[in-house]
Amino acid sequence: MRRNASTFWSWLWQAGLIAVISLHFWFPRYSQQPLNDTYSTERAGKKAFFLLEQRRFVEARRNDLSPASVVEEMYDDDVFCLLGPSRQPDQREWKVLLDWVEQGGSLIIAPAYGAPSLKIDELGLQVEPLFDFDINLGEMLEQVQEQNQEEEPQPVQTTLFGGGELRWRSTGKVTGDGGEVIVEFDDAAQAVLKPYGSGRVLLLASDEIFSNGSLAYKDNGILAQRLVESVASPESHVIFDEYYNSIGAPKVVGLLFDPLLRPLTVQLLALLLLFVWYGSRRFGRQLPALYKPRHNIVDHTDALGNMYYRTGDGRMALRDYYEQLRKDLQFRHMSLTDNQALETLARRADQEPQQVRDLLARANSAINGSKLKRRAAAEIIRDLATLRAGILRKQSVRAKS
Repeated sequence: MRRNASTFWSWLWQAGLIAVISLHFWFPRYSQQPLNDTYSTERAGKKAFFLLEQRRFVEARRNDLSPASVVEEMYDDDVFCLLGPSRQPDQREWKVLLDWVEQGGSLIIAPAYGAPSLKIDELGLQVEPLFDFDINLGEMLEQVQEQNQEEEPQPVQTTLFGGGELRWRSTGKVTGDGGEVIVEFDDAAQAVLKPYGSGRVLLLASDEIFSNGSLAYKDNGILAQRLVESVASPESHVIFDEYYNSIGAPKVVGLLFDPLLRPLTVQLLALLLLFVWYGSRRFGRQLPALYKPRHNIVDHTDALGNMYYRTGDGRMALRDYYEQLRKDLQFRHMSLTDNQALETLARRADQEPQQVRDLLARANSAINGSKLKRRAAAEIIRDLATLRAGILRKQSVRAKS
């Protein structure tokens, strides 16, 4: 039974190792990266639209540089697409882009679906939410039900082409002064084209029309293409920005799973799994100990103490301590009737002679008795230790002086 359990865990560890190594060939999508960029094949991604533009124009490419760097490489008739960025440009970056547009470039701007908030003061245009997100969910549902009961939603109206079947999804609307409304839905402007200097700016309320899921619906692909062609010429280069997606996505934890560092991370995970597997069980036969542990004085003391405790008689411990004390203090052959020797010993211990005589008599009587309790033996040993400490302390003081 135990061998079967060991075999099961071995197969389980091997399956885990194979799963980690397979991450080299297939890695799951994790939420820290944006799902609506031109690399993504998810529904909100724009890879299909990027591949379409590569066929329709002279060149369509991605940009990973900052606006200050990319405008130096773009021509006046190029089109720069800022579709659903994870982070919007700041005031300084807007100025760099609009200065390039003023010289003849074209700019397409569309905030991410579900985040309809954008304002460009230089253009006098902004994107606002269709609904008041400060109200609670119940009030919002009541407003939607009232609108559905009053009238049917209006179809998508556009000046780019007619007669198509379109599906427009947006949570915002374009407001502001000036510009030509080229897409309108449910009495709300969804795409506004406005000249700026020698160039043009196309502002949309949502980037949903360019997504993979939207292009799959009937004539949505035609509308998406016509939106780009409204500011581009056949000789234009179309640049899709990925700079704001890369700096807007959190990278604190996901840095090791970046495509550049992912192979190294998978290798480290495999090595960690092998190390844990190696430490969790024994491979092969058990090796003998290389050396035997040495015994020290503590082991001897423990063994002697256990022996004294098991006998239950304190005479043995008292006798051994008393003999060692007489040897150390050099009164092994002293008799209790030798008053001169007792006075010398008492003077050395700074005690009364009678006190020393009584202590030694009590120790001799206990040793020669039939049985002695451990508590009584401990009290006598404690008194003898006090006598010994007094003599040694006085000898130490005399030696220093």
